[in-house]
Amino acid sequence: PQGTLYGRNSLGGVIHLLSAPPSVRHELDASATLGNYGQQELGLSWSGPIVPGELSLGLSGLYSARDGYTTNAFTGHDVDSRESFFGRVQARWTPSDRDELRFSLHGERARDGGFALGRVSALKQDPFRIDQDFEGRVERDLVAPSLTWRRFGDAVDLTSITAYESWDAFESSDFDFSPVDGVVRETTEGQDYLYQELRLSSAEERPLALSATTDLSWLAGLSFFYAESDRGSVNDVRNSPVGAGVQTSSGDFEDLGLGLFGQATATLDERLDLTAGLRFDTELKQADLRNTSTLGGNVDVSDSADDDYSKAVPHASVAYRPAQGSMLYGSVSMGYKAGGFNLSAGTGDYAFDPETTVSYELGLKQSLWRERIDLRLAWFYIDWQDMQLTVFDPVAGGIVDNAGESSSQGVELELDARLTDDLTLFTAFGAVDATFEEYSPAPGSDLAGNELPFAPETTWSVAAQYDGRLGQLSRWFLRAEYVLIGEFFYDAANQG
Repeated sequence: PQGTLYGRNSLGGVIHLLSAPPSVRHELDASATLGNYGQQELGLSWSGPIVPGELSLGLSGLYSARDGYTTNAFTGHDVDSRESFFGRVQARWTPSDRDELRFSLHGERARDGGFALGRVSALKQDPFRIDQDFEGRVERDLVAPSLTWRRFGDAVDLTSITAYESWDAFESSDFDFSPVDGVVRETTEGQDYLYQELRLSSAEERPLALSATTDLSWLAGLSFFYAESDRGSVNDVRNSPVGAGVQTSSGDFEDLGLGLFGQATATLDERLDLTAGLRFDTELKQADLRNTSTLGGNVDVSDSADDDYSKAVPHASVAYRPAQGSMLYGSVSMGYKAGGFNLSAGTGDYAFDPETTVSYELGLKQSLWRERIDLRLAWFYIDWQDMQLTVFDPVAGGIVDNAGESSSQGVELELDARLTDDLTLFTAFGAVDATFEEYSPAPGSDLAGNELPFAPETTWSVAAQYDGRLGQLSRWFLRAEYVLIGEFFYDAANQG
């Protein structure tokens, strides 16, 4: 978990993607990928100086599409097609040696076919075939500007991040998953999100010297966000045991959050790293909800709810490098997700509680054979409290429920071997035991001892890659991979 630096929703760690800044030289890049089922991905980008040494600009775009590979037996059509476009413009301004401002604006537009949803029993027989009278669609639009200012000092760096994101989504699907004209469902969702972060840190690549053999790298900051979102769903019931009718749910949600965080690493004799961090988050959520139905009688219910959530999230780790190319490490981290409100719920209880984890990890990273072999071994244990589990409700669709207590433990092993300058072998293996310790989703139901959904007991992969060159400016590679994911359950009851 990376809750100390990144806050809520980072229980499983963080994949940190950094887009390359505009170049100080003129660069043009084009790429194309083609595959079966009509797959095509076309990319084009340009970057270069506008005012040499001071202002650079970058432009990039990507088009991606493929045909569906699931067949609808009722219509004969292929469903689950994909088509999207992504574009970004960036500007990097360095008015002085100590200041850098970076502006980015990116947008996305997706027009996809419907989800290939079906009953698990049928998909097990043929995972690429459905039988439905209605074929839905999925539409998404997003725009997101951001501005980052960095001030480099002799001992302290200042960073300010201001970001805004606005997105909308529409989905429609056959909600009875059959050729019967039973239920068609449409959902809409949109959000406007504003984020501000200010942080101070030790100067980049210039840690604070505590003594002749001890350096200190540190970071402290605060963050603020405000989000407004709206969600809605419509179940058009055309044929059911109680007749026909329309069920609607709509909600307006507000979310206001503030975080204070800090982390420091002391390095002793360039061999031992001691890291400690702490973050405090507080969050206020409000929801205005309305549910109506004309199925079996008229129902019109409105409700409002609000709640606040606060959590202190600590982190501690140690890393020791006994020799060149070798590291032993251990860490204890807490992860956190705030509670919230479902748009609708079959039980009438819209709220769900926060989720917390405490994770323990021990590991080894070792280079062998003149650094041609890299070995990585890790053991982990995760203690879950009130896991936020998405479950299916026949009226509300997917809703969030708290799953009491759970645990997950396992090992991961990776081995990369560069046999020659051109040939590299890769292997990876993972084993995990993830179970519910305490979970009663309904009166008289006890799922303790069941496996967590989407948690295969074993995963492993092997790959080989050969790299070659064509002259001084071109290169090629040939890669083969085999990946195996073990069996897993789709639901908490372990029925499918």
